[in-house]
Amino acid sequence: MYTVTLRVGGETSTQELEARKDPDSEGTLADIAQQFAMQKWLHADTASAAALINRLESVRRQVLDARDLLTEQGGNDSIVEAASALDARLMESLGYLLNTVSVADFRPTAQAGEVQVILQERLARISEALQAVLNDDLEEFNRLIQSLGLRIVS
Repeated sequence: MYTVTLRVGGETSTQELEARKDPDSEGTLADIAQQFAMQKWLHADTASAAALINRLESVRRQVLDARDLLTEQGGNDSIVEAASALDARLMESLGYLLNTVSVADFRPTAQAGEVQVILQERLARISEALQAVLNDDLEEFNRLIQSLGLRIVS
């Protein structure tokens, strides 16, 4: 049940509205509830993937900016190479994440639940792998650029 309020020309009208299942749909209310629950899970998974992508892109932009600055200054070839290697690792993670997220375009069937579990597991593994890159490779890169007086990548 929903309450609908319509305001037109200073007049307000309120009425109760009942949302009903499409009578031509073969799905039961329980089926619809499961479908809605899956959509909520998918939305949450998509939001998690988007947060990972945003974090990855932010770090990557900072790494590329540091690389460009070091290239301009000259004499920092090994750190420029480290920045390029870190960028390649970040791009690898980003590409894998984007491919995983794009697989999620399916209608909720019995198999969709299985696919969702697989995608959630992949997303968790990607998140862990990205965290490892940020903890190890980025930390090492930050030590290198910090020794030159540059701002660390966060």
